[in-house]
Amino acid sequence: MTIDYSIRLLRAARVLAGLSQEEMAQRAGIGRHTLMRLENGDATVGFATVKRIHEILEKAGIEFLPPSNGSGPGMRFREN
Repeated sequence: MTIDYSIRLLRAARVLAGLSQEEMAQRAGIGRHTLMRLENGDATVGFATVKRIHEILEKAGIEFLPPSNGSGPGMRFREN
C-alpha cells in the first residue's frame, strides 16, 4: 500500500467520516492528545499508526484519491 497524503487530509477525512478525535484515537490505539498533536503537525507517529488510521477511515467510508492531472491527493465519501 502506498500512502500519499498529508496529515491535513487525514484530519479532513476523519471529520467527513463523522469521527471525533476521541473515537479515532481509541480505534487507532493512541491517546487523544497524540492524535490532536499529530493533526496539528506537532507530533510524529510510526508508519503502522498512520496505516491503521488510514484503514479505520476506509472502513468508515472514506476513499483516498491519488494525485492526478496536477492536483494533489484527495478523498471523498464512498457511496455504497
